[in-house]
Amino acid sequence: MKAILVSLAVLFIVATLVLPVAAADPAVTFGANIGDNAQGTILTVDGTNYTIADLPKTFNWENATTHSFHFYSPISAGTGQQYIWNSTSGLSTLRFGNVTVIEDGQIWATYTWTEAPITPLNWFHEIMFGSMRWIFMLVVIILCVLVAAADWGAIVGFFILFFFSIWYFAAYTITEDLVCGILLLALSLFLLVQFIRRSI
Repeated sequence: MKAILVSLAVLFIVATLVLPVAAADPAVTFGANIGDNAQGTILTVDGTNYTIADLPKTFNWENATTHSFHFYSPISAGTGQQYIWNSTSGLSTLRFGNVTVIEDGQIWATYTWTEAPITPLNWFHEIMFGSMRWIFMLVVIILCVLVAAADWGAIVGFFILFFFSIWYFAAYTITEDLVCGILLLALSLFLLVQFIRRSI
């Protein structure tokens, strides 16, 4: 019996000294010092977008794993207003990049409010991606349908819709952008098919 107890004690000591102790999963919190009127995506982590309503966001990741993040800049705050990234503090000082987590911590971005220069391009961008996006979509589609009635109108409509669909895909930050891009791309391909059928 004594020999058994000694053996168990030795095994316990060896297991304690030799076997690695499992590290707890680090908790990393992302956040931003930015106004509540910030619009669209502020942060992307591992390919998932987050808006002001989602922040702060805490992740419990496996120890020593690497993850990507991206704080966007500039961020619209309405017509003529925007937020510019100023700094990042905590486990990283970068605006975007990768972080390998080995401890709990924060990655926090600080933004500075500024007036956005009002240019024709900014104004047009605000219409495309702001609260008037669906009115814009309807007007563009109606105009392209009307133009498509002409002999060469279908190919003209195709290029117009295709151009705007690529713009939506390139600027994709929220689901509505993706929906608009897919819809315009589908309609542009429809007009292309119509043009090819007329040309045969």
